Amino acid sequence: MAKTLDFEALWPFDLGRFGTTKGNAPCFLEVAAFLKTGEFDDRALDNESGVLIDFIMGLQDAMPDRPRQKLKRFIPRFIGCADFSSELARRKYIMHQALWAWLPLALDAAGMKGLSDRFRYGACGIEEFLCEARECELPIIEEIVYAALHVWSERSSDAVIEACTELFGEIAKLNDDVIRQLCLANDAEVGRVPRIYGAATVTINGALKLGLQGSGLDPWVVREAAERFREAIATSAST
Repeated sequence: MAKTLDFEALWPFDLGRFGTTKGNAPCFLEVAAFLKTGEFDDRALDNESGVLIDFIMGLQDAMPDRPRQKLKRFIPRFIGCADFSSELARRKYIMHQALWAWLPLALDAAGMKGLSDRFRYGACGIEEFLCEARECELPIIEEIVYAALHVWSERSSDAVIEACTELFGEIAKLNDDVIRQLCLANDAEVGRVPRIYGAATVTINGALKLGLQGSGLDPWVVREAAERFREAIATSAST
């Protein structure tokens, strides 16, 4: 059921950026917790991957509203995905995607496609790639490269997931009109990176596949929970 349920279509409520305590809509973890317990308390998530909890929350907080809704589809598979034997593999996979899939997209946008293609096709290693990328003099790209260096330096530690979400956030800034206006000179030829959001969802999908996944949700259960969710949201907003 988890692989075929169209949860995104069945769940008609938006995901918020920071959850009910700091935002105006429940976040990914609060929706998952609600489906498990009927409450928004994400402390109820006691059988879910810690790596994926940290990763998904970091991504959703850096995503604009529309791309963030694409995360809903992963909620059924996320519930019950704890698998201690796969945590290291999931962490390494996310790190690899951040450097080998996300970072080249940003360098393409900065006019450094020659360098990113050399890296993609194995003509240079990661350390040479990062060293050459540091030569870019645009501050917004420098911050992206610095974040990538942080990912690489933390590759053997638990902190690599936080570093990956930091890199995602820096790349996503290239799509923000306000940040572009503040950080890019009028003559700077730096494109946007709309593909970063799809690349992030590909990473979540791949990381889930490396270990246990949720056993599935019945569509009728989802629809009934959505009705209770509407009432819970109203109650939460009034308190």
